[in-house]
Amino acid sequence: MHAILAPPLFAPDTCRLLLLAKAPAPGRVKTRLCPPLSFEQAARLAEAFLLDTLALLRQARFQSRYLAYSGDCDWFSQVAPDFQSFAQTEGDLGTRLQQAFQQVAVPGSSVICIGSDSPHLPVSILEQAEQALEAVDVVLGPAQDGGYYLVGARQAFPIFVGMPMSTPQLLQVTLQRLQALGLSWRLLPQHSDLDTWSDVQQQRQQLPPSSSRVLQQLEQELRSPQP
Repeated sequence: MHAILAPPLFAPDTCRLLLLAKAPAPGRVKTRLCPPLSFEQAARLAEAFLLDTLALLRQARFQSRYLAYSGDCDWFSQVAPDFQSFAQTEGDLGTRLQQAFQQVAVPGSSVICIGSDSPHLPVSILEQAEQALEAVDVVLGPAQDGGYYLVGARQAFPIFVGMPMSTPQLLQVTLQRLQALGLSWRLLPQHSDLDTWSDVQQQRQQLPPSSSRVLQQLEQELRSPQP
């Protein structure tokens, strides 16, 4: 049984970009990077990733950009004044993602959503997702860990509630649900998430300069810890 969702906040336009983000507070973001990072260091890297992900969405040609945030709303007002923002609801990730889609999606407007740790994605992947949604109901960007780094849909289909989020089975179970709902889908090229220290190291060449500089600073701190 799916949750009762709130009505949409915004009027219809065209394809919309949606960012799901947490404020970079130590101990609340990127904790899978700890160790080797401390909670404070992980929050610094999460902030760099988030700022660069915002920049990525600004590079895309889409005019409609939305931000579903968790944490300090004043912080987001400062870093993303050009996004139409609203607070995430309570609940697990699947519920929050479903409700964010419900808030933004309206008839005639598809939605493409990524997370705040996506600075390494090429901007062209967003345009590929939009093109795919002209032919199918749902588009997914598969991640190497069995989840997905992007999801787009023509409507706020009941896709996410009850899904095994943050597990290797997520993509497979989501595809099973899409099939059960009679929805068509397309998969984009595979990319890696930036969840673990190994992920970050493997994708460091794809990071934009500002995130790369913060990563280098943190690596220097790890080599030369403060007394």
